[in-house]
Amino acid sequence: MRYMEAQEPDVVVLDIQDSARRELEIAREVKRRWAQTKVLALALYPRGQSEQLAACADAVISKGEPPARLLNAVSKGAWSA
Repeated sequence: MRYMEAQEPDVVVLDIQDSARRELEIAREVKRRWAQTKVLALALYPRGQSEQLAACADAVISKGEPPARLLNAVSKGAWSA
């Protein structure tokens, strides 16, 4: 969060782990404090976590997707499609 306070990035990419509890808390805090910052969740099983992720992430990408998909999402904004 210290980095966020200093840099105020446009996009935050979160690597969602199996439990996802900590990452979801981070996503919620980012959206609460910096509503304009987009949160992109990178998840191994996005379907299994879809409700929780949808509540706090602007976009979700599966870790199985090609790297170009992640780059495209960050640069163009997967949330605008």
